[in-house]
Amino acid sequence: MNIPNIEANGHIYKNFSFFTKGGMGEIYKGIESDTNNPIILKLIFIEDESYEELLQREVDVSISFKDNNVVNSKSAGKIKLDGNSYFYIVQDFYEKGSLRKHLSNGTAIETCLAEIFDILHGMKEIHSKVVHRDLKPENILIDEDGHLRISDFGLAKYIDEKTRTKSFKGAGTIPYMAPECWTGDTNSIAMDIYALGIIFYEIIAGKLPFNCSSELEWREAHLFSQIPDITSVRSDCSIKINQIIQKMTQKRSADRYKTIDEIISAFQEAKKLQKESSDVADRLAMLGNLSLQKANKEKLERQKQLEKEKNFKKLIDYHVEELYLKIRRIVDNINLRFADSKIQIKESNLYSHSTPKSLQVSFLNKKLNVSFCSYKAITENEEYIKQRAIERQKRSNPYGIIFYSYDATTFFKKNDIVLVGIIETDYKSKDGLGNLVEIGFNLALVKKPNDLYGKWYKIRFLANHQEPSCAVNLTSLLQEYERNSMNSFYTTDYSVLNDKNLEYMLEKILI
Repeated sequence: MNIPNIEANGHIYKNFSFFTKGGMGEIYKGIESDTNNPIILKLIFIEDESYEELLQREVDVSISFKDNNVVNSKSAGKIKLDGNSYFYIVQDFYEKGSLRKHLSNGTAIETCLAEIFDILHGMKEIHSKVVHRDLKPENILIDEDGHLRISDFGLAKYIDEKTRTKSFKGAGTIPYMAPECWTGDTNSIAMDIYALGIIFYEIIAGKLPFNCSSELEWREAHLFSQIPDITSVRSDCSIKINQIIQKMTQKRSADRYKTIDEIISAFQEAKKLQKESSDVADRLAMLGNLSLQKANKEKLERQKQLEKEKNFKKLIDYHVEELYLKIRRIVDNINLRFADSKIQIKESNLYSHSTPKSLQVSFLNKKLNVSFCSYKAITENEEYIKQRAIERQKRSNPYGIIFYSYDATTFFKKNDIVLVGIIETDYKSKDGLGNLVEIGFNLALVKKPNDLYGKWYKIRFLANHQEPSCAVNLTSLLQEYERNSMNSFYTTDYSVLNDKNLEYMLEKILI
């Protein structure tokens, strides 16, 4: 395409020649006549006039950024070429190209952190006005001073929208797409933060966290696979950096950082800790975390239809492993403070493969146990109640006629509980009725029908409204719960499980 001279803001841009095709459209290289400096011209074809006003706003925003870590846009406007209308943006040309060409696992951690801070400062400026929507190393350029500058911000929502929302073609986008991108959620800062987490992993490790060869494999990886521990790739990378990247790439968007400022603060702390990496505590913590991650490498497996038994089992296993990982992290942090004896952790299948793995935590002669009912326990309980109601109908009339059907509506079904279990210590104390009981509570995994992931709750019974609490034995939990919930001597506590609950239980085997 023949591009005429463009005069804007007192400058003339000329001598255009085709350079490449980018995500926004065609890109041409030219010069600024009064300085003779190279520039690029980005052309954005206005295919749909209904998008023109929105696209104009995005272009106006793109040239308003004046941050050292955002690509410098000199001018923008509208132009007609070969009978077609285009928006154009004139930007500085960066000879060193994009970050993609410079990724290597041999880059010093200090250099990696400098690059990460460049990106974060640029994203802080961008998020003050727009969501980027298409973060990847190809959209991060390197200026003549070696600093990183973010480009192509905001416009990805409108460019080639049909192919982006359907097939997501192009290896430069799929590896950075958050789980919610695959389910069609609205563009959000959380999506950008997930993509940044993948990019930061790539900056440090020199490679992507997942190795996939198809769009389906990428979808499964983003939805159901844990981001690998980056310290297993770079031994000189601190635990803190690994924790930051893990939080940025959490499956649930609500579990990620909320703002770029939070991430900047976290990396500032990580940079300080990196300088103190010779400290004994940090060295031991790194070793402990490495062992922990190696012990919990198992990947989440594919699940397409949760109503199928095998996929439901995978979902349950993921949440059980998630819970055990929380307990392991707390135990590892405690063990770092011990010189001699350590808290021991053992996993096993006490019953059969129809039951999630149990966990035993022991210290000296005291134990804490976590175990669960079978995967089918709640469904089978509902069926049992239904059949029992039918049998009562049959016995209530001489002809054994069933007059009405029965829909099970127990507490568990009403509250979307899909798995129940128990966490209990052998520490004994008297309850409000004077009975000697073991301290503990019941676990419940709650998964709403429209949620991809579930959440852990605790259920406990307080005798006469007094502590301590005790758990109902697994063999009678489903039946006993209904009985206890109607007993005036008991108060039922049903609340979200948190780390303090787990720390409280561990405390009982340490005292």
